[in-house]
Amino acid sequence: DEPQWNEKHQAPDPMREFQVEIRSLSVVFQAWWASPEDSGQEPLQLTYQQDGERLEIHVPKINYFGLLILKIAE
Repeated sequence: DEPQWNEKHQAPDPMREFQVEIRSLSVVFQAWWASPEDSGQEPLQLTYQQDGERLEIHVPKINYFGLLILKIAE
């Protein structure tokens, strides 16, 4: 049986060195990653590639969750 959301369960395996691909109608100038798992640290600047509307962002690590922050053209 799978545990319910509010029951204790084993932590997921961390994901490392993966790509996130999204569609962006705006030009992206910078990308950052912020996570409460990285206590006290500033958001981490990420590497990315944009080709038209296709945006591919390199994320170094995630355990549970994080926030992807994009600085885009107005």
